[in-house]
Amino acid sequence: MVNAYVFDAYGTLFDVHAAIARHRAAAGADADRFSEIWRTKQLEYTWTLTLAGHYVDFWTLTQRALDYAFARVPSVDRALRAKLLDAYLALDAFADARAALLQSRVKTKEGWRWVMRGMANDTSIVYSVTQLRSWVAGKSKWTAGIKAACDEAFRTAVLELVGDDDEIWPTSMSTLRMLADCLGQLSPGMTEPEQKVFVKAAQTVTDVLVDNLDDPGDLTSEADELENLAKVCSVTMQAEIAKLRNRAESLEEYRSWSSHSNDPEHNTYAGENGEDVDLDALFSGLFDR
Repeated sequence: MVNAYVFDAYGTLFDVHAAIARHRAAAGADADRFSEIWRTKQLEYTWTLTLAGHYVDFWTLTQRALDYAFARVPSVDRALRAKLLDAYLALDAFADARAALLQSRVKTKEGWRWVMRGMANDTSIVYSVTQLRSWVAGKSKWTAGIKAACDEAFRTAVLELVGDDDEIWPTSMSTLRMLADCLGQLSPGMTEPEQKVFVKAAQTVTDVLVDNLDDPGDLTSEADELENLAKVCSVTMQAEIAKLRNRAESLEEYRSWSSHSNDPEHNTYAGENGEDVDLDALFSGLFDR
């Protein structure tokens, strides 16, 4: 079993000239020559010091090589030094390397779980994940075998996420619904055990939403999404839907009462002698403890 892979990174996976490419306009006409000198001197420093038996870390040599390039190509503004070093810390991968790395990641459950990290707290992530899964299935031009492996890994990762109460509780119903939609598009579609996993997750999320949301509109939207989720899973979740809608109605009633309580005309009534009685004054503090 393979536990790790070792890659020759610079110049193989990552484009060492990507740093200057990001600032080509600022570097000017000598940008390409500058980048070649920077890279060549970087390698020369490493070779020379290795042969001499003296170790200097690669990042220090990268900075020294950059300073050498500035000296050799004075037309490039030294003010770019910090930006070029920052860019070097996040070099772009070559196009074929990006495709290979992506494929290696989404062929495994662990890879999908890495892509999904933070999804329960960030709805935008589920949009990106579902789009990635759609791209793999439709436009990736990968072989049928690789696509099938990606789908199986995706299914396993989704069920592991959705089936973990400790991880899924802060999510939204829309996230559950979109993930269920994706599973329904796989072959085979969603199985009965998988439907039960989503039902259990929806019950957990319902309780959290009822306890924490204080906006009737948000609760109503979540109830609508839960109805859609139930349809996707071909199940009935009327109790959970009703719980969300009832909570929304209760909050609406409370807001209506609160708005009236702040209106002096609604805080008084006519007493036996025809004079207005101020309820706030009469029951001062009783309801605000």
